[in-house]
Amino acid sequence: MVAALPLILRLPLRLMMRRRVVLLVSIVAMVVVSSACRTTVLVDIDVAENGSGTVTVTADLDTEASNQLGDPSKVSFADLEEAGWIVEAPANLDDGGVRFRVVRRFESPDQLPTVLDEVGGIDGVFRDVSLSLTDSFARSSTEFDARVELTGTIDQFTDDDLTAALGGLPFGRTPEELGALGANAPGSGVLDVSVALPGGTPDTNGTVDGDRATWSFPLTGGQPTSEDLQAETTTTDVTTLALVAGGVLAVLLGLIALVVGLLRRRRRPNPSPEVLPSAGIGDDVTPGP
Repeated sequence: MVAALPLILRLPLRLMMRRRVVLLVSIVAMVVVSSACRTTVLVDIDVAENGSGTVTVTADLDTEASNQLGDPSKVSFADLEEAGWIVEAPANLDDGGVRFRVVRRFESPDQLPTVLDEVGGIDGVFRDVSLSLTDSFARSSTEFDARVELTGTIDQFTDDDLTAALGGLPFGRTPEELGALGANAPGSGVLDVSVALPGGTPDTNGTVDGDRATWSFPLTGGQPTSEDLQAETTTTDVTTLALVAGGVLAVLLGLIALVVGLLRRRRRPNPSPEVLPSAGIGDDVTPGP
């Protein structure tokens, strides 16, 4: 029998906006109602050359989790759309699970921390977020830095206001019910973070997957996480370097030609002027017939 959609997933998201834990509260609620099933949350950050980009949050529920959740179309993200997020319709996966996905654009590097606050809360999951672009002659670099803070339990994603709205129970469940559901069991929830920067393969303290830097953290299981995320790419404008190198070479060749020409002129002997014999006194200088 398919479970009825729990109260927490029917609440307006604006009730959660005090800490602005907008996305992960709803996603963790799916973990809660999905028993000990596995829920994977993926946060993709894609950065363009001008420092703009997108943050995409994807939640994949496996088959059992999807069955426990019930009708995915009844999970409302209307408030996210009002806040500027693009909400895709729930998609059925080949293995029988379901996927939820939302996307948010940012127009400049200084907007990225605010967007990630909407994902994990102010002073929440993503802290000290920084995206910087550096341009120098024929070379540019893009650097992403952040810190992920997780307690390893779902308690991180609730507060007094939300608990009061749910009848005084965190996530609308008693501690015994949460324990029976395995809400904090190891492997129930996983957070994956992925960053793609312009310029190809990044230099990162995470794992490189194609042109992306990736990290993975447990949302549940009781093991706290405090880890820095670092990724950087550097691009070189080969065309500019080639033009400059060609210009320098042309100047050098011109200087060499000039020096060689001057040396040759200095070494060339000067021609002696022709000296006519002097006529003596009394000599007949009358030209002949």
